[in-house]
Amino acid sequence: MKSSLILKSIHLTNFATFEHQEIQFSTQFNALIGETGSGKSLVLDALQLIFGGKADKKLIRQKSNCAIVEAFFECNGPEIKKYLEDIGHPLTGDDQQEIVIKRIIYKEQTAKAFLNFQSSTANTLQRFARRFIDVVGQFENQKLLSETYQLVLLDNFSLNESNIEKYQNYFSEFKMLEREINELKQQEQNRGQQIDFLRFQINEIQKANPSEEEEKELQEQKRLLQNQEERNNLLSELENVMSEGENNILSMLQFVSQRLNSSHDLISDDIQDKWENARSEIEEVSYNLSRLKDVQADDNLSLEEVIDRLDLYQKLKRKFGPTMKDVIEQLAQFEKELEQLDQIEHNITQLESRKEKCLRECHALAELLHQRRNASAHELSERITATITKLKMTGARLEVKVEESDELNQFGKSRVYFIVETNPGEGFHPVKKVASGGELSRILLAIRKELSTQDSISIFLFDEIDTGIGGATALSIGQALQEVSENSQVLAITHLPQVAHFAKRLIEVDKKVINARTFSEVNIFEDESKIQKIKEMTPIPN
Repeated sequence: MKSSLILKSIHLTNFATFEHQEIQFSTQFNALIGETGSGKSLVLDALQLIFGGKADKKLIRQKSNCAIVEAFFECNGPEIKKYLEDIGHPLTGDDQQEIVIKRIIYKEQTAKAFLNFQSSTANTLQRFARRFIDVVGQFENQKLLSETYQLVLLDNFSLNESNIEKYQNYFSEFKMLEREINELKQQEQNRGQQIDFLRFQINEIQKANPSEEEEKELQEQKRLLQNQEERNNLLSELENVMSEGENNILSMLQFVSQRLNSSHDLISDDIQDKWENARSEIEEVSYNLSRLKDVQADDNLSLEEVIDRLDLYQKLKRKFGPTMKDVIEQLAQFEKELEQLDQIEHNITQLESRKEKCLRECHALAELLHQRRNASAHELSERITATITKLKMTGARLEVKVEESDELNQFGKSRVYFIVETNPGEGFHPVKKVASGGELSRILLAIRKELSTQDSISIFLFDEIDTGIGGATALSIGQALQEVSENSQVLAITHLPQVAHFAKRLIEVDKKVINARTFSEVNIFEDESKIQKIKEMTPIPN
């Protein structure tokens, strides 16, 4: 199975003792080698920075203003692509397969982070790394040591994914129904007060019987009533001058038109046309003025009544508005809420029935999951114990414990945890409490080896996993790392040729002093050159 996420390369600029360095990685097992103090751990520091680690200004190279670390990943998994789209950092480029992460540490300003060429936060990078990348140090692996994650690993081993998905869908629905029922029961406790309140509000609006059309009509009535007398006097005066008086304008216009019509030979056509146009305009003005006399306020309403009605509209808008449309919509909402309160007992009964059905399904699926976990726990325990033994932890045993919980949770009713006995007869303890860093590293490696084909993690970083061991144990660890790399990319810091022997690529970090400045650089060894380099790593016996 090909890993869905592959670290292709990392570029370091003015990062500690690295001035300009590009490191390219194999898709399989990469062993970082080099003398103590050469800068191997700096490569891991750079990767930790890419994975959202602390931006320490001490990592900026002397006499430089900033340090830049940029990593390039190849992405082949739809889950990763969807995850990046969901968090707002989709893949770019034509092939939609490259992920780019960049961190810049400044001397004089805040550090910056970029994910797929968009500004990001360190927390976003951390969440991404926790999901798809695993760093196994000498003394810690918080993801793997979590009981919740141990349960997920057992489910993956048990091929429980489809049942887990069904269970979690029912459990989510059960919790949602539980919340809705609690909310309705809370409403039921205050039902009488709420009904009184809603009826009062509804009556207040219904009594007014408002409408947007009436409000517009009232505003027009107010305007007409306020100006009616003055307007009527003006219109009468103008009507007298225009058409009703003894020497009104329209009669005089008629006289002029007649005289012009009888004098074609004396007055040009152009002047006559202009006169007719002017006369037509004046007649239209007169007609429009006469029509205005027909637009009157409603005789049934006084100005005081119109103003009172508009005041009522304003009060409704202040209380339920800000517009009359909002008031009417609020009335509909109140009526809907009142109807719901009238049906609250019926709704609770229906929801309770649905909740009980969900709960039965949850219990049935939780029981099935618990049984399958129990059945698989023994096999997984034996397989991990066998791998630990191959890693020269003779007599050590690991057990996957499955206990039944009294209450359901998002994973069912099982509590799963890994316990280990490192010395026969000395008792079992939780994996996270194993005292020896070397033993913990080997246990974690064994778990990784057995579960790497089923886990979502694609890249594993092992920080000096071979510390304190040698000989046949080192060979066993090297072989285990190679087996993990068949399904996931592996990067491991090692001092031992027995471990390096199993790597596809050796990445040697070397350190030189030139003109009183320290420079770290990387050399790559594969195939024949790797074999020769491993010979050089082998200590010469005294």
